[in-house]
Amino acid sequence: MRLVFSCLLLCAAVACGGEKTDLNVHQLLDRTPEGLKARLGEPDISTKRSEKVTTLQWRDADGDSTWVYVDLIYGYSCYVTYTFKLMEPFDEREALRRIGIDPPAEEPETEWENGAKRWRPFGDYDRLTLNPVTKAVSVSLIGSEPEDN
Repeated sequence: MRLVFSCLLLCAAVACGGEKTDLNVHQLLDRTPEGLKARLGEPDISTKRSEKVTTLQWRDADGDSTWVYVDLIYGYSCYVTYTFKLMEPFDEREALRRIGIDPPAEEPETEWENGAKRWRPFGDYDRLTLNPVTKAVSVSLIGSEPEDN
């Protein structure tokens, strides 16, 4: 009987899985690579594009096939793109909720033929871009260019 009970507990733990990673954009922008790794784990891809820019990418960052792409400028994250691979159909409100952003109250600054939209500025951010075709949400931080000292 104990063996059956133990097996049931193990199966329940495996079925529930770990808690999903919080993809809140406020927790990912203006962070060092170490801070991002502490939150998301080791990136699947890390590319130093220049002395100034490094790109990190996590596939399945939240256990729900969401890819997270981060550009760091001078060692701090300033641009994050989330791609919701399994969100079918793409739900803008749900995507924004998952990254901790309220839906925009204003009309977008730009809207393209494919349905993509951009708000600039957007609250504390330089811009917010939603693309239903690629299922992507991008957020760029204001002041992403540090002053040279």
